[in-house]
Amino acid sequence: MHLVLGTLALVLLVAENAAAQQMNPGVWFSSPSPNGTSADARFEVETGPTGTMLLWAPFGKSPVSWGPVVLAQDGSITFQWAANPPLSCTLRRSDDRNYQGVCHGSGQIELRLTLSRNQSSNGLELPVSETDFQILARARNILSGPSVWNRHDERYCDNAAKQNSWSLFCALYRASFAVEGKYVHLRPVMEEVRAAVSEVNGRTLNHQLMDYNNLESTQYADIKTVFEQSEKRLRTRKACAELPSSKWTVDGRFESNPKRAAAPQSGDVPSWGEGLNYTWEKKTYRLREVLGPMANSGEIPDDWLAASTSVVRRSWNHNHIDGMDLKGKLSNGNQWRYFSLCGESWSYYDVPTEAAVFFDRVIDGAYSDGGHR
Repeated sequence: MHLVLGTLALVLLVAENAAAQQMNPGVWFSSPSPNGTSADARFEVETGPTGTMLLWAPFGKSPVSWGPVVLAQDGSITFQWAANPPLSCTLRRSDDRNYQGVCHGSGQIELRLTLSRNQSSNGLELPVSETDFQILARARNILSGPSVWNRHDERYCDNAAKQNSWSLFCALYRASFAVEGKYVHLRPVMEEVRAAVSEVNGRTLNHQLMDYNNLESTQYADIKTVFEQSEKRLRTRKACAELPSSKWTVDGRFESNPKRAAAPQSGDVPSWGEGLNYTWEKKTYRLREVLGPMANSGEIPDDWLAASTSVVRRSWNHNHIDGMDLKGKLSNGNQWRYFSLCGESWSYYDVPTEAAVFFDRVIDGAYSDGGHR
């Protein structure tokens, strides 16, 4: 009886360990991409009756199955990378969100690979450039009239060119390749179009571009308005970033002021939000980006200020548009930051130095022409 129970316990333990090692369903990213097609390739992991499957699923393309993800007895996972020549990859879990290992191919090819639930900055760190205006102009040209407008978007653009039928997303996707040779999901033009949709629509949707494109109430005239508003937002943001650094003033220690205006609450104004995760020592931290009206600036939460041992503020004002950049330190040594300028705000709270450095690089990069660092 004891032997049976012991065997059963061992079987359950092995099954539990196997489940803990297997990839979780959802979206994963690789870095670098072994076949060199992009810096970070996007995948979807699905589980079903036949086991765990890996699908190659870059933005804008229909997912393609690359076959099973096999869990070995030693806890490693193996799968085939559909490159030319194909690669056989063996990875081990380094933490809850990451696998690391090596892919082998013919001719003694050996490439190190990381599969992660953490998405890269993917363009959030880019300042507005002429490329953004060129992509927007090309997208407007592609989606030139009601006759070429696809009102039933699925965010798969594989056949759009053949059918000459373009959704709002696929027009921007196609324009990105035409102008830059690649699609960058969170570069400024894509973010400002999402924010413009929020302004025109007055609310936030799950998939901002696809869902707005597919609404029965959306007309082609609304799509034109989104393009026009997006260009205004890009020009305003670019002008903000290019103003001389003398527009920034350092105020030093910043105290909570109960008389100052309350921060805008969600629902007060239309806005669009994105974010990035950063995992350090098995804990994940979040950088939030919110885009709202270009003349709107939020306020730092009072409880952040009250919990801080030190706070330094820089403020900015031009043409009735306020900006601020506050950094604080908490009693546990962790940091926070709130940056707001031209309708865009960035914030993180209670993060270690390693995460703060990564998040600051993204924030400062987005306004790298502003001289505000």
